[in-house]
Amino acid sequence: MPLAIGLGLALWAEVRTRIHTEHTDIENKSAFIRVHPRPRSISAILAIGVTLIGGILAAALYLSFSRGAWLGAVAALLAMGLFLPRRRWIGATLIGGLIAIGLVLSSAGLLPASIADRFADVGALVDFRDVRGVKINDANYAVIERLAHWQAAAGMLEAHPWSGVGFSNYQPVYEQYRLLNWPMPLGHAHNIYLNVAAETGLPGLAAYGILWIAIFVQTLGALRVQQGVRRGLALGLLGVWVHLSAHHLFDNLYVNNVHLNIGAMIGVLSVLTLSRNVRNDSRRSSERPEGDNR
Repeated sequence: MPLAIGLGLALWAEVRTRIHTEHTDIENKSAFIRVHPRPRSISAILAIGVTLIGGILAAALYLSFSRGAWLGAVAALLAMGLFLPRRRWIGATLIGGLIAIGLVLSSAGLLPASIADRFADVGALVDFRDVRGVKINDANYAVIERLAHWQAAAGMLEAHPWSGVGFSNYQPVYEQYRLLNWPMPLGHAHNIYLNVAAETGLPGLAAYGILWIAIFVQTLGALRVQQGVRRGLALGLLGVWVHLSAHHLFDNLYVNNVHLNIGAMIGVLSVLTLSRNVRNDSRRSSERPEGDNR
């Protein structure tokens, strides 16, 4: 969804720019009137298509009733709002306004009940504690289940801080670290950071963090220098990475071949980064004094 939003914003901006350029050229009665109905129509069709896809994905996100997905989407939209304008203070003002509106709606009880109810117990997930003595009921089952798996992963990390229990071994060794009331391993710790730490130790967690820092740095670099649709792609990718990072606090999304989708988006980022480097090299070459062969 963030990728569709970023690309859609860029395409609508391109349509607006084309229309403005055509009207300006006609008003100036230029000898070479640049009227391009086909490219403008193609851009408009693409913008409408991407907008519809974004709407469908937003509806699917809502109907998932996944708190992790909703929190990831909110984090992604805030990050995209911050970096949408090239001037950071404008973006900061924008997201500050959005946060204020959200707080006012929440305090006034104007949020839809389905959303308010799902977020009512999110605070319990932030309070990471020993849940062995907690009484389980229908209201807190999902939260306590996650905390119990986080606690099992923390136990694995405490026992093997440098090597972990082995890659993909969370489920096989879960029995040794599980809490009494939670015999099912569920395949992962429902927190990718704890899961990586439990399986690969602190060095593996550090390597995972360095990987994503590098991806964020490359994305922000592309966002700073790219224009038009390419900048929209970079903005959408930033939203994807933020969504993924936030959602991974409560789940593991590397399932059902999602890693192939992520790999494809990293490929798009590589193209944006490569074109940025080529553009920078060309600019430096054009600025170099004639006869300077360095």
